[in-house]
Amino acid sequence: MRLGSRDTALAVLAILVAIVLAILAAAQVASGVVIGFGLGFVLLTLLIFVPALVASYPDWVEERQRGRLRKLRHLRVVEGEISNQPPSKLPNDVYGFEEVFAFSGLKDGVRAKVKPDTHAPDGHQYPIEVHKLDDETFAVGYLSEQDHEVFLTMEPGRRVTLWLRRQDDASTLVEVPLSRWREEASDGDGSLRNAYRLHLLPELA
Repeated sequence: MRLGSRDTALAVLAILVAIVLAILAAAQVASGVVIGFGLGFVLLTLLIFVPALVASYPDWVEERQRGRLRKLRHLRVVEGEISNQPPSKLPNDVYGFEEVFAFSGLKDGVRAKVKPDTHAPDGHQYPIEVHKLDDETFAVGYLSEQDHEVFLTMEPGRRVTLWLRRQDDASTLVEVPLSRWREEASDGDGSLRNAYRLHLLPELA
């Protein structure tokens, strides 16, 4: 949970209030004054942590969705000697993460290196969750309700947008088999306002 400069200032102020409250209690100051400082401390604590908890709620929902899907598929994270391998060399029943060059890189069996973490040590993102099961490679992401209908029917010529992070209007988590869909384009810079997304078409017969 990241706190901004405003939250840091409130945290410092809350600590100071707690110290003053302890001093007042030790000095046996009037109970009304102690109660007032105590209420102030509670209010500052709420001002600090409630916005942070609200901001982190979507991430919590997304991680629960992904965790349930991994558990349903009985997947284990890539690690040790099987990490940093292209999907073609991975065993079945594993998952990991890779960059947004997406389907072209995941399919060619060379460029993609599936990692156990969503970020490199320098903070670089690996936004695609990759599943390997039944000798098939899947990219995991979110679809809108409308795109999910297209996805299920594999309607020729109909493009779908696979969001790599959960969105308000794209909250259906899916596994996209690479063998049946191809990437038309990719967008986004990974920010909250411009999340990574892939534009997919059914693979040509």
